[in-house]
Amino acid sequence: MMAIEGKLSFGVKKMNGEQANHLGGGGAEVTSVALQEEEVLRSHLWLCRRRRCSGGGGAEVTSVDLQEEEVLRSHLWICRRRRCSGHICGSAGGGAPGGRHNGRRMLSFRHTYIFVYNLLQFCGHTWILTNIIARFLSFGKDGLVDMFHSVGLVMSLCQLLSFLELFHIADGIEKARLLPRLIQVTQKNVLLMTVILLEELQSQSMVCLLFLLWNLQDLLRYPHELLCLMDRPSVSMLWSRYTLWIPLYALSAFTEGFTLYTALPHISPVSPPSNAQNSSLTTPTHLHFVLIGYFPLLLLGASVTVWQLLKERRHYLDKWNKKRK
Repeated sequence: MMAIEGKLSFGVKKMNGEQANHLGGGGAEVTSVALQEEEVLRSHLWLCRRRRCSGGGGAEVTSVDLQEEEVLRSHLWICRRRRCSGHICGSAGGGAPGGRHNGRRMLSFRHTYIFVYNLLQFCGHTWILTNIIARFLSFGKDGLVDMFHSVGLVMSLCQLLSFLELFHIADGIEKARLLPRLIQVTQKNVLLMTVILLEELQSQSMVCLLFLLWNLQDLLRYPHELLCLMDRPSVSMLWSRYTLWIPLYALSAFTEGFTLYTALPHISPVSPPSNAQNSSLTTPTHLHFVLIGYFPLLLLGASVTVWQLLKERRHYLDKWNKKRK
């Protein structure tokens, strides 16, 4: 009994000293020492509860036992709070109370911003997908003719906002690789600008299929991001995000290339005459060579992106399996 009380007093004194260093030391990162302290406190609390419940060999529970248990519980709560909010103190800088509050406000603003962004993208792509399916079920193939005029504006806004994701990754708000995201955003916006410039493409079924694939990809990614921001990750969403997303991206890249190939006959590589009436001749002539040069870039970018996506899939699924074990 005396040995337990001596260890308990030593643990309490050590915790008090570490807590003082934490409050005045300058916001250091959480280390394995903090986890060891929490484990020691948890073991002492378990011993104290066991001693109180068993009565210590028939002895009555005294106020000292209750006080020791209360002190242990309070220090364990402080240790858990410090471990959970250690990254906030570290990012605030200086370790001062004002710095910690500024860090919490900054983290809260960044968390709210990225949550609202993902929610807006999710709602936008859900609306587009619902509109495409509803028009196809109501009007059949005839509903695909003017499909771009009904969803083109919302699709353009969503793809224009996707440029912000590059800044999210560069700033550290979103944990992802910059190169694959840059290739994906560039591919989508280049092809979307081509469809906007060429009215002949807007009524083709390939554009509708391309929009459908884009929305399926984003509806696999944004719900997963929202669940992670709410600290409620789902293993099914994780698997879908990093498994089904890869063939969908490969299929969409192939569809993008085929759509650009069908756009080439509508673009004349020679200078148009002044009295031309054909819309394919009124298109800027340099766009023809730009699209031809874009094909090898599309193939190279798609190959690099698939390779990076396979690495991300292996990394995140292995990380999830380690957590379960």
